[in-house]
Amino acid sequence: MLKDQLQKLKGVDSFPAISIVIPTHRKFPASKQNPTIMKNQFKKINELLSDQFDKRDTEHYMEKLKELEEKVDYDHPLDSLGVFMSKDVEQIVYLPFPSRETAIVDSSFQVRDIVYTLNRSFNYNVILLSEKHTRIFHGMDDKVSEYFPKDLPKSVKEYVDEPLMDDNRYSYQDTNLFNENVRIKFYQDIDEFISKNLGKKKNLVLVGVADNLAEFQKISKNKDKIYLTAEGNYDHFTEHEVSELIRPKILEKLEAEKEQMLGELEKAVNNGKYASGITQVWREVGMKKGHILFVEKGYYQPALKGDDELTIHTAEENDEQAAANPKYISDAVDDVVEKMMEDNGEVYFVEEGTLKDHQKIAVITKY
Repeated sequence: MLKDQLQKLKGVDSFPAISIVIPTHRKFPASKQNPTIMKNQFKKINELLSDQFDKRDTEHYMEKLKELEEKVDYDHPLDSLGVFMSKDVEQIVYLPFPSRETAIVDSSFQVRDIVYTLNRSFNYNVILLSEKHTRIFHGMDDKVSEYFPKDLPKSVKEYVDEPLMDDNRYSYQDTNLFNENVRIKFYQDIDEFISKNLGKKKNLVLVGVADNLAEFQKISKNKDKIYLTAEGNYDHFTEHEVSELIRPKILEKLEAEKEQMLGELEKAVNNGKYASGITQVWREVGMKKGHILFVEKGYYQPALKGDDELTIHTAEENDEQAAANPKYISDAVDDVVEKMMEDNGEVYFVEEGTLKDHQKIAVITKY
């Protein structure tokens, strides 16, 4: 869901595009400072707009910005908060990682650093499935952050006095039948929430008692999105406790997958269905031939675009002359990662030195 929001923002080309990002305090009483931090960024935006527009237009944009800010949920902050506004786009983004303060008026939204962080992390969603209190968390690597979407069904109790399709509780003489229909509707609505909000990736972690997990998976249309399950009654776990529960399971599964995929890379090398080095990987991914991409953690590579979209030439870090060239790419690796994700390819970040025979980056091709 977060990546979908950011992809939408990345596509905006409109002036003025206002970007505000602030780090936020999560716990009371420090969280009371968050609106003040945002207010300070508003002052900066007002100054930037005043440099570009007359008083009337500046006031118009600031009024729209204040209306958007009224929708911010300051009661349930994550680690950072982004507010983005242009003529046709208004978006509030809650980020589960710290970000530096940003207040910019430009022709595009300033989301590249945020996307970069997300691209190089394993992002997933945790649903703590409970008939009394269902909760959802966003996970990034070994950390989870609870968030509070209004359209996520919370408990079976919400359904007891509401119509169930064409029937209500008084239509059922059999109480057991009524209870079963209530539970089915509850799980169906959670499944619908997943379909609408959690994307297509296999990155869903389900947590709950065995009966609830089994009941949900029996009716779910999203079984292909389930990455792993954890059985147990964790209804009253804090965010930190949920993180401690999930962390070892995620890391163990990720490491096993990486080892398996690196084995697939060896097979691909033997079969000639691969490319290595950023210039060759750029070409293969640009031709939509990329299947599984491997990148060493921390690797980035400035480059210059060549005579066509499939060709790049590497540039040295801190090369001011190259950086002034309109064909300059600040990080070709990040662009390749984004392209793979847009094409629904798989991306694995591996430890430094793992790809020493492949110049730090390699891709298994489809053919």
